[in-house]
Amino acid sequence: MKKVIFGLLFLVSSTSFAQDMSRTEAYEDAYKEMPDGSSKYVGKCKTHEDQKGKLFKISKVIQKYVEPSEFSVDEVKKVLDKAGGMIIGRILMKEFFDEKYSSETALMKAFTQYVDDITIENIMVKDSPDLNLIRFNVGYGGGNGGFLVLLKTSSGYKKMSHTGDGDLSYCDKIVWKN
Repeated sequence: MKKVIFGLLFLVSSTSFAQDMSRTEAYEDAYKEMPDGSSKYVGKCKTHEDQKGKLFKISKVIQKYVEPSEFSVDEVKKVLDKAGGMIIGRILMKEFFDEKYSSETALMKAFTQYVDDITIENIMVKDSPDLNLIRFNVGYGGGNGGFLVLLKTSSGYKKMSHTGDGDLSYCDKIVWKN
């Protein structure tokens, strides 16, 4: 329990010192209209999903695509253990669903209910290969989804970027193009 509390305190404290750069770019500059009517992100966040192959690459697949709704609580725990354990589950539920859980069992049950699918990867930003980044591709809501990129440090995890349905909602200065 102490580890969980310490991990959450670290996440909250590191977020308070983080520099969210996503609010510094205008939509008109950050998105390009495509011929089919959709839009594509062309902004400055190096870890945005549309920058894959250009500014970052997948260096390792930690967890291939799975659908947690088909898993038992123990199987979900094994998936999260591959990426850092319960603290990761708590971060994902807070970031994607604004939910907090006091017990591990409640967290795992909610994970199977809310998360349609998940893929977990290590990524490497081409101009910052020393960053230890973990990317979570989370599907939810029957067609919606998003990406959360965390920096793994010796003292925990720090949010680097977060998108929902392609829209950038957070990008830390560490992964922002100058």
